Amino acid sequence: MTKLSRTLLLAFAALGLGAASISSYVHYQLLTNSGYSSFCDINTTVNCTQAYLSPYGSLFGVPVALFGVFFFTLELRLAGVGGRASSTVRDAMPAYIFAISTVGLAFIL
Repeated sequence: MTKLSRTLLLAFAALGLGAASISSYVHYQLLTNSGYSSFCDINTTVNCTQAYLSPYGSLFGVPVALFGVFFFTLELRLAGVGGRASSTVRDAMPAYIFAISTVGLAFIL
């Protein structure tokens, strides 16, 4: 893994973790606070509350955003371990990241 690709992976994984964390927070607030209004509720067409509270907002009772938090945390940890010079799995790390990204993409689709 080149230094540039590792840096980009870390940056995008951190961005994804931030977005998934905010999404998890909003979903939790919608479930626990009846007066809460999501920042992305712009109008009836663009309304995140409907998406969060729909059947597609949770899987087996767990908000899908929490799966995103788990996924991006795993990506960050793998990229962090793969970047260390003393890591014994450094050469295999891109394959691991590709494999879990493929599973993540299949999950999304």
